[in-house]
Amino acid sequence: MDKIKLELLRDMEGYIPPLIPVTGDDKSIIISRIFPELHVKDEIAICRQVDSWSFITPIYIIDYENDEDLRFNFHQLLLKEKLSICDYVYISYDSFREIDKVSLSEFCKKFIYYWYPVADDVEIVADDFSWKMLLRHDGCIFLHRT
Repeated sequence: MDKIKLELLRDMEGYIPPLIPVTGDDKSIIISRIFPELHVKDEIAICRQVDSWSFITPIYIIDYENDEDLRFNFHQLLLKEKLSICDYVYISYDSFREIDKVSLSEFCKKFIYYWYPVADDVEIVADDFSWKMLLRHDGCIFLHRT
């Protein structure tokens, strides 16, 4: 997560996300698991892969102007889609140049702190790599089962 967002959350909400930055060899291993078909660590190739989300139909669209949707329940979406409820998720705001790890329960509980409507595109990957999602800035949620 960007340093500015972390500072805003700390200063405005009194909340410090329990993020674990993923770096070095661990990051390379995770990227190779997220994008096994690439067999590369090239960020341009990864960005091209991330751009392929546009060919997938959204499974849900959060209407961030609707107060009800601002209370969106990510955990319920996982159940509805019959996705594995893993212990952790990997999240990235920048096409996997930086990756953070956070517990799924924390991510679900404080979802609104991890995604800002209009500003953020957030990629979310299960720690068992069985699914990945893109939550786009406009509220569209895309799912890819692996």
